[in-house]
Amino acid sequence: TMAYTASAVAIALGNGQPIPIIFTGSQLPLVSFGTDARFNLENSLKTIIDAISLRINEVMIVFQNDIMRACRTVKISEARFPAFDSPAFPKLGELSAVGVSFSPLARKYDSQSLTIKADFQRDILTVDLVPGLEPGLLLEVIISGKCKGLLLKSLGAGNVPSEDEYSIIPVIQRAVAEFDIPVLISTKFVGGYTRMEIYEPGVLAIEAGAISTKDMTDVMAQVKFMWALAQGYKNSELAKVITHNY
Repeated sequence: TMAYTASAVAIALGNGQPIPIIFTGSQLPLVSFGTDARFNLENSLKTIIDAISLRINEVMIVFQNDIMRACRTVKISEARFPAFDSPAFPKLGELSAVGVSFSPLARKYDSQSLTIKADFQRDILTVDLVPGLEPGLLLEVIISGKCKGLLLKSLGAGNVPSEDEYSIIPVIQRAVAEFDIPVLISTKFVGGYTRMEIYEPGVLAIEAGAISTKDMTDVMAQVKFMWALAQGYKNSELAKVITHNY
């Protein structure tokens, strides 16, 4: 859950926090032989000391030798020690035997005021689209009145089932137009970019009212969707906020 938590903290704080914030963890418990816990903790302390001196105010994940922007990070392995990656955005820095090196991409504090917006809408349904998914199942949830948002993790670059009785397009249309439930489409693939304009199924989904998450990870798509709905964003304003960098 660390990528979700770190992403949530990053978007709740915006860019106004005056200090760097680092999340880390380990693949093995601290008391286990051969644990990576001490290594990751030491690297995190080295990173935050240098970040303070450079006035960097990012929320970051430090794991092994990598320094990553929190809201761009996903977990890629349950077993390998390099367990996290930033697949669609360059890493903010790295650690080596000669110390900590930060990228120019690392944001620095510029006297912005801190405004905390820490509300998140919980009633979002997230679904991995798979061949043979019954659209009626999604429709039942939408009709129930309990769903405030629908996030679809697509087959590829933003494609959704669009043929015959398997078509999700009518579900998107009814969710948006009839029930005022926003629909976001991301890709389920690590490092993927949602490019819904490439193929007809993606175009049909956009025409039905779906919103593309562009180059966001599926983790950040979930977190930002929850955050944006809790702030009261809707319709075209929601689409703008979802694709705006924070």
